[in-house]
Parts: sequence; structure tokens; C-alpha cells
Amino acid sequence: MTSLRVQLLVWFSGLLTVVGLLGGLGAAVVALREQDEFLDGQLRQIALNVGDTAGVADLSSGLDDIDPDDRILITVWDDRGRVIRSSDPAVALPRPARAGFVDLVVDGVAWRGYALVTPSRVVTVAQDQEVRTEAAAGAAGDTILPIALLIPLSWVLVSWVVGRLMRPLRDLVDSLARRRPGSDAALDSRGLPAELVPLVGAVNDLLARHHDLLELRQRFV
Repeated sequence: MTSLRVQLLVWFSGLLTVVGLLGGLGAAVVALREQDEFLDGQLRQIALNVGDTAGVADLSSGLDDIDPDDRILITVWDDRGRVIRSSDPAVALPRPARAGFVDLVVDGVAWRGYALVTPSRVVTVAQDQEVRTEAAAGAAGDTILPIALLIPLSWVLVSWVVGRLMRPLRDLVDSLARRRPGSDAALDSRGLPAELVPLVGAVNDLLARHHDLLELRQRFV
């Protein structure tokens, strides 16, 4: 015999789990997209504000605490195709033919870049794609974690709610168990859910007919 309480717990808990997982997945997708758009916007802003100072940018002074993997490459070409500025000469970014975002692979390393093309110069700003992926995954994880923690909490809440909903039914069963044989007192339907009122009415009718039958038997005897 299957318990109604168990069925309610399974269905409600399963429903909340599925909704939580779908919500977490949707939030992760949105977080990934927003993080990617944010990083792309940074690349574009850097490209728009890069100067034309010739030579290699000096990154050795006061920047020892910066992770080398977090670096952003900046390369500037003049109108003749000569490099007039490079933040890291060890990584030779290809000169882009058009403006906009571009995915590059240099020496086996994937880069996400933005190219600014003007008549006098070409600027490319690029970031390691792996670093971007890790940042996006971290943002998605921070979004999913609260939802994942709420799923077990929802199970506890469902168990408590189902227990409260089943209490009137348990009280009704206890009331029937405490009745004395032959009692003709009707069951009290006050405070019961509307779905249980017809059941209580049917039980009261059955008890009344049973009492009448007992009285008829006694009179006959």
C-alpha cells in the first residue's frame, strides 16, 4: 500500500528539484553570457583608449602581484604595418584586416581580441581565452551555488508542509479510533480542509445508519 504522504513528498520534492536545476542552468547561461560581454566590453574600451607611444610598455614596475595569465596583450601598428607598440613582443599577434572582435590562435594559445582599425593605425587588444573561460565559469558557479543550496532546504520545507497538510487527516483517524462502540456522535468537520468535508459527511452518514441498524437489532432481540 502506497503512502499518500510519501507520494506527496516525492512529487513535490522532485518538482522543486527539477525547477531548481532548470533555474540554476538558466542562471548559469545568463552569467556566462554577461561575463563574456563584460570582458569583450573591456577589450573594446582598452582599444579605444590605447596611446601611440612607441616601444614596449614597461610592466615591471609595481606590478609584481599581477598574475601573468591575467595579462592583456596590446599591439599597435602604423599605417605601413610596422609595430609601434607591443605589451609583450614574445607573442606576435597577427595584424587584423578588419575591425571588430576576433578569435586568434598564437603558438597554440587561443586569444579573444578586439581590433580597432583607423587610417593611421591598427590596434589589437587580446586576452587569453582560457582565462576568460575560467572567469566565466567562476561567475556561473557563484550563481548556481545559492540555488544548489536551496534545493535541500526546499526538501525540508516540503516535508514540513506535507506534514501540516496531513495533520487534519491524522486527527480524523485518531478521532475514529477513540470512538466507543455504538456511539452515535457525529464527527466534527470544523477546521478541516474543504476536500475532507464530503468524506466526513459520508462517514457520519455511515455511522448514523450503522447506529440505526444496531438499535433495530436490539429492539428485535
